Amino acid sequence: MAEPRILAVTSTKGGAGKTSCAVNAAACLAGPRRRVLLIDLDPAAAATYHLQDRPPEATAADALEGAPVASCTVATEAPGLELLPGDARLTTWDRRPERLPVALARLAERIPAGYAAVFVDLPPGAGVLVRGALAVLPARILAPVSIGGLDLLGLADLLRLVDELREQNPALELAGIIPNRIPPRARIGAEILEALQAAHGRRVLPGIRQSVTVAEAALARRPLVLYAPRAPVTGDFQRLTKRLDSL
Repeated sequence: MAEPRILAVTSTKGGAGKTSCAVNAAACLAGPRRRVLLIDLDPAAAATYHLQDRPPEATAADALEGAPVASCTVATEAPGLELLPGDARLTTWDRRPERLPVALARLAERIPAGYAAVFVDLPPGAGVLVRGALAVLPARILAPVSIGGLDLLGLADLLRLVDELREQNPALELAGIIPNRIPPRARIGAEILEALQAAHGRRVLPGIRQSVTVAEAALARRPLVLYAPRAPVTGDFQRLTKRLDSL
C-alpha cells in the first residue's frame, strides 16, 4: 500500500487561520471510504478542541514517547476523519530539541496503513516543534495566508525556513499557499491576492472567504462540512480539497 501524503499546515505568523484550514480541509477530504488522519502537534491543541468535547485520554505527546499511534488516535464525527490529539505536554519537547527529530521520525513510521492523507497541524512560529517536524517529515507544506499585508511577511519567513531545512530534508516542499479570510469587496484583499498569484503562480490554491460561520463551527466543535454543509465557506473548502487531490 502506498504511503499516505503528509500535509503539514503551518504559518510563522499567528492569526493566519492555520487550525481552521487544517481541520476543515481534512474533514472535507475524508469520507466514508477515505480515511484521513489529523495530527495535532500544537500544544495549544486548538484542532483537538475544535473536534472533541472531552479531554483526550492519550495524545501526540504519548505517541512521541513511544505509545502506539493507533492507541492514541480517536474517531471524530466527520466520516473518515481520525484525530491524534494534542495537549500542553507537547511543550516539554522545547527542552529536548536534540531528541525531537528522532521521536517525530519514529512516530511517522508508526502511522498505521490505510490513510489517504495525514494532515499535521503545527504551532505558529518557527519554534522547536515546527523546525523538528519540517526537518524530518516527508511533508508537503500548506501555508495559510490571511489576506493582510503583514501576513505576506510571515509567508516570506516560512519560505526562508523551508529553504534552510531542505538541506536536512530534501523531501520538504511548499505544496501550496491558501489565501484565507478573504474580505468581501475589499480592494486591498484583491491587490494582495493578485500579488500572491503573480509571485507564486499555481502554488496559490483556491481561497477561503472571511466568514463568521468558521468561528461558529469551531465553537460548536464540529467541522464546517457537518456544521454548515451548504454554507458558501464550506464550498470554498470543498474546492480547496479537490485541488489538493491533484497535488
